[in-house]
Amino acid sequence: SRGWGEPVRAFIFCLEAHATDHRLDEHAAYWVCAYANNQWSLTEAVVHDPALSSFNKAMALAEGTVSVLDEGGVVFTRVWCAFEVHVSLMQSNPGYSWSVYTALEHDGRPHSIYRKRDDEYHAIGLTEGDAPDDLAAGGAPGAMKRRREQKFPLALARAALELKIHTAEATVESDRVHILNRMINADTDADLDATPPLEHPRLDELNAVLRSRFAAGSLRAAIEEGGETKDRFFAA
Repeated sequence: SRGWGEPVRAFIFCLEAHATDHRLDEHAAYWVCAYANNQWSLTEAVVHDPALSSFNKAMALAEGTVSVLDEGGVVFTRVWCAFEVHVSLMQSNPGYSWSVYTALEHDGRPHSIYRKRDDEYHAIGLTEGDAPDDLAAGGAPGAMKRRREQKFPLALARAALELKIHTAEATVESDRVHILNRMINADTDADLDATPPLEHPRLDELNAVLRSRFAAGSLRAAIEEGGETKDRFFAA
């Protein structure tokens, strides 16, 4: 899941880091809407009901979702990305994983455990529990996860605490309307063309779950910063 807000090279670094953390081999496949969907003819992929879209069909076959977060955090302001997060966190089967990765430019300091070679980016991810590579390193549960996640940008995590899914935007307004209505109502006979409410308990629940994932992953950094930041992360 991506909002097209980062360079392709940075996007690839994020997927490489995800594959390393989850010990995936060269046969592992990632479904990416930008390349899987025909951008010149989206009528088969983007249909009236988001539940019947190519996005939802791909997630039904997948083992998890990777949200690639650009430096401005734009991805969660895009309604299709919000829909993917909604399905991943609120409607997926047991065992389905969701993680979020972002790529940072190197600053010359070898602090990133992802720095396999001298490239311009390194990637950091927040995962749901220990990633397989964390456990392979041995040690106490959660120790390698905390070390791996400690450099995740606190500014991005802080911004995520202010997320409001219902404000997400779309290039096509009807997509936004249909997606918000489907997130609110899973019934097959739901009126997807109705004007979505400005607030809804199901959207509030999704906001809370998403915020808590970022808060948990960046809690140590928030504690070190202290003050209002620490209080905000504990509240999330």
